[in-house]
Amino acid sequence: MNLVKGNSIIRGPEDVVREITRRIGTSFPCAEPHNLTFSIGGKPFPVDPRDFLLQERSNSVARCISNVAATDPPAVGSYLFSWSLGTPFLKRYVLHQIAVAAQIS
Repeated sequence: MNLVKGNSIIRGPEDVVREITRRIGTSFPCAEPHNLTFSIGGKPFPVDPRDFLLQERSNSVARCISNVAATDPPAVGSYLFSWSLGTPFLKRYVLHQIAVAAQIS
């Protein structure tokens, strides 16, 4: 798993991304509730829907699309497919840990 700051898209293996898209659709009403949770080390890490959904059109909250895309296939001899969680994941969990550490200090 790769935690990359500056990447505004959640990227993962094509088959898993395809299944996410199958379940929520390519375009859907923004008012429909959707959940996305990663299990890391057996612990659930939910991603806020505002962080993995995008408005289909600027200035319109009528339709949304997923902010999840397939990673590029691995090069021969390299690692298997992996996730790149980027800013949508990091902003919640890393900032939370920084805030907790600041309260402890």
